[in-house]
Amino acid sequence: MNLPSSMSWLLDDALLVGVPLIAALAASLLYPAWLALRGDWRSWTVAPPILTLRKQLPINHYPFTLLCAGLAILAVMPSLLFEALNWEQARTFMWTVPFWIPGIPCVLSVYWWPPRLGPAWYRRWRAAGGATSVLPWTAAEIAAAAALPESRRKARILRNIDVSKTFVERALTLGS
Repeated sequence: MNLPSSMSWLLDDALLVGVPLIAALAASLLYPAWLALRGDWRSWTVAPPILTLRKQLPINHYPFTLLCAGLAILAVMPSLLFEALNWEQARTFMWTVPFWIPGIPCVLSVYWWPPRLGPAWYRRWRAAGGATSVLPWTAAEIAAAAALPESRRKARILRNIDVSKTFVERALTLGS
């Protein structure tokens, strides 16, 4: 490992452009995953199924895929530094080991995600049937959301409850 003789490596395109872009990409994946898994955004559970080349998936695992993809991107961010420092072995290692730890669950999450690895509200929804005809919000959770102090979070949750109800009504109408 040879360190550069000057600090010009700090100005390398890999660091000046790559780090902010990759950080923004990771944030754009991790923020909606965080909202979904903490329970502020649940309409994804009852949204119409995703069309794939193989089949329609009965259950959407979208936030789990976002979470794993964001973690995979964060896992390889140090490779930009290693690229700027010309540390080829360290850069290669980042793409061959740490990337695949969240990368494999990312690929699997498109088709399957174990319910026990989801948050408590998701496990309750799956236990209640976990289908597009089952509202992901309990009556107690809806009442608790309505009782929250006025804020952007309360407005977002109430909007999401309304969207979830619309999806469930549409699924019940199409199912009968």
